[in-house]
Amino acid sequence: MSDLNSVRIGKQIVDINDPAAVAAALRRVQLQVVAGDKRETVRIDGEEVTFTRANSEQLERLIKFYEDRASKVSGKRRRFAMGLRY
Repeated sequence: MSDLNSVRIGKQIVDINDPAAVAAALRRVQLQVVAGDKRETVRIDGEEVTFTRANSEQLERLIKFYEDRASKVSGKRRRFAMGLRY
């Protein structure tokens, strides 16, 4: 994993090209933040975001983004259209 494609989330370094790993690392951070355990700083491409309990909605959106990317990469759909039968 090259330095350009890696990011530190919590105490873990993950490859940003592996959206499932990013989503899993963010979920761990979310559990700690929601539990009031800590604040977490995430740095990606020179930008820095600090998540606290007040930012849990932003963190949830970011996790969903990476989970959606992971499902596209793996070919698995997370959401399905509702069908009607007569």
